[in-house]
Amino acid sequence: MKFTFKHIKHHWSTSAKVFPLMTLLSVLLSGCFEEDQKVLPHIPGDEISFELEKSMYTTQSFYDLGTNSVPADNENGIWVIKFGALSGDWHIGINSADYWGVYPSGTSVEDSIPANSPTEDWIFDRSSGDPDSSAFAGWVVFTEEDTIYTEFIYLLGKYDGISYKAKTAVQFLHVDDKGYLFRMKDWPSGEWKEYEILKSEIYNYIYFNAANRETVTGIEPEMNSWDLLFTQYGDILYTDDGIPTPYYVRGVLLNSYAVTVAVDSVSVFQNISFEDLVSYRFSTIQDIIGYDWKDVEVDQTSNTAVYTIRPGITYIIRDTEDFFYKMRFISYYNDLGEKGYPVIEHSRL
Repeated sequence: MKFTFKHIKHHWSTSAKVFPLMTLLSVLLSGCFEEDQKVLPHIPGDEISFELEKSMYTTQSFYDLGTNSVPADNENGIWVIKFGALSGDWHIGINSADYWGVYPSGTSVEDSIPANSPTEDWIFDRSSGDPDSSAFAGWVVFTEEDTIYTEFIYLLGKYDGISYKAKTAVQFLHVDDKGYLFRMKDWPSGEWKEYEILKSEIYNYIYFNAANRETVTGIEPEMNSWDLLFTQYGDILYTDDGIPTPYYVRGVLLNSYAVTVAVDSVSVFQNISFEDLVSYRFSTIQDIIGYDWKDVEVDQTSNTAVYTIRPGITYIIRDTEDFFYKMRFISYYNDLGEKGYPVIEHSRL
């Protein structure tokens, strides 16, 4: 309600009681205007360090910045395929952390596929997280009029250091808001059997073990309770001659649900503040942190490698709770000198 002096004058002339004008003004103004809202100063958080307890070479660790903890972790080999869990999702991925790869046959005719393991054209998901770059991309095609299931057969194989060995064949048949339908068999002599995966609105993915043909629970925490995944994964590196070469790396991937990141390689870590956020461009690319925060020097004579942290790189992270953090890597080794145990430092802006 807004009072003017006209309102005051009318109230004064018709009031049954006589008050001094200043007293009346004080009563009206104090009763009708809200008190000024107190704006508290923005107080940044303390710098916190964290050391990964389980090796990135053997374990996937889901990390939460807000609690500075790992709400869930799993051994690399516990799952093979992951299915996008949200309604409307159709993304299916392969577990390159355990050296699994996919041979996309491009056909639904089983007899057209060589019984022996193909030696070329094995792929894995691109670490950017783009569904169109998934090893299973093309299993379903959406048009304005229809949903087309190609029913292509994909071979699943494990890399043994030299080549992939086909173990399983899979054929995806259907997806809707409730789940997925697919069939699977041992390759090449097994019998086809159908399986169903139910979706969930609280997880990014549902995981499936192709060896025992079971859904695996307890892999990924609820989507809003973690920010970063410390893991091994497949990537494409380029030789000095520009030849793309599959390679397995250890790095950090984003929670694709809500986390975004900007990279600052100019500012001093301690000097970055909340006020600087407007100058950053944030990205949803899953591997924007990746593995480039470390360098490696290989001694071919002794067949050893020494990892060092690249100085001057700060990651500005918006987490699943909409808080902003600055984070940097301190080491790639634990107190025992074992590699694969990153130490990070971060603080809330």
